[in-house]
Amino acid sequence: MSVDLEPATAAEKTHRSLAIAAAEQAAGGAAELLRFAREGAAFITGEPFDDDAVMKLCDAAKMALEIELGVEVRDRDDDEREALNQALGALQRLLEGWA
Repeated sequence: MSVDLEPATAAEKTHRSLAIAAAEQAAGGAAELLRFAREGAAFITGEPFDDDAVMKLCDAAKMALEIELGVEVRDRDDDEREALNQALGALQRLLEGWA
């Protein structure tokens, strides 16, 4: 059993709220992937996904990266941090105007 702990800082509170939003987007994207796996193409559009599955998953990944990059991770080297920042930038560009 887990216990909810209050955030220690304002930044942690923000990151937790972002985590909830990311989880909601990821769950929506995953649900659409499962629907496609079971039923095939969307009934109305004929496209694989009816509910922006890819964009929801990208949005979830963007928010997860924002959380990850917003905290100090001791064992991350500069190359890894740069790669994560590049991924975040690419996702931000992809998602511009979507939501």
